[in-house]
Amino acid sequence: MLRRLTGSEVYDAAASMAIGVLLVAAAILGADNRELLIGRAADPEQLAMIRSQIEATPGISAVPDLQTMHLGLDHLIVAAKGGSMTTSALTTRRISQT
Repeated sequence: MLRRLTGSEVYDAAASMAIGVLLVAAAILGADNRELLIGRAADPEQLAMIRSQIEATPGISAVPDLQTMHLGLDHLIVAAKGGSMTTSALTTRRISQT
């Protein structure tokens, strides 16, 4: 529309570049959020902290199998299989406080 009024093609070029920038931003945001949508695992540092908390619980000698999955930005599901497990006082509150 501005091209018709002014005769300048600069406005069409600027609009095309703005659309390109928006498409690149959408692609970057989509790539970041894709991992959260499909259930990304916890970082290695988080896995080490979770494993150490579980192994520090009385009645658990080892954690041979530990799996995690992010649910959004603030929640993490933890599934652990421990060796020599007995009923223990390990709670989600204790893990989340560390």
